[in-house]
Amino acid sequence: MPIPVECDHCGWKGSVKDSLASMKTKCVSCGERFFVEEPADDIQAKRAALAEGGAHTTKSGSVAGGVAIGVVMMIVAVAWFVGGLAVNHIYIYPPIMFVLGLIQVIRSLVGRPN
Repeated sequence: MPIPVECDHCGWKGSVKDSLASMKTKCVSCGERFFVEEPADDIQAKRAALAEGGAHTTKSGSVAGGVAIGVVMMIVAVAWFVGGLAVNHIYIYPPIMFVLGLIQVIRSLVGRPN
């Protein structure tokens, strides 16, 4: 659903795609960049869901998606490391990948964006 906006510099009024919420965009009239506010009803709905202990969601998806990606990264890292040990070769990348997967899981659970 389009978001109604107004340019802070020239006063141009129009609408932009909802994917631009909470981002800066360029005015079609004067070319200056301005911030696109998230619609108030979306903000209030998110706050109400958080207050009720509902699902934490981000623009790109839910917490479960971020946790799943992190867990998959850790599993692949362990398999890669064990596979390397099986052929008497130690790879440096699996521990790094494991730590990145762990960071992804923690960030998803804390609620920070990816």
